[in-house]
Amino acid sequence: MALRREGWSRAGKQTWELLAGCILRAPFVTSLLSVVVFGGGAYELAKWHPIVPSGFWDYAQMIVRFSFALILISAGVMFWALSLARLQAPKQDSPQA
Repeated sequence: MALRREGWSRAGKQTWELLAGCILRAPFVTSLLSVVVFGGGAYELAKWHPIVPSGFWDYAQMIVRFSFALILISAGVMFWALSLARLQAPKQDSPQA
């Protein structure tokens, strides 16, 4: 629409403004950091293989590692959802006397 109304120069400028607004806004940066921190931590935890004797402890440590990775991913999803919600409290009207 901007191309049709104002020509190529304004449409190009508006495209870059829109792209910069999407990339540099707080929700995108917070989402990216959330994915990197929580997802990267869960990935590192899941692929870590401590040396333990075979048998029960081998499976027990795997279950514990994967459980913590799942909890970390769940915490990341919750953090991401809260960052997108921006936790804005509604304004309350003051009571009139």
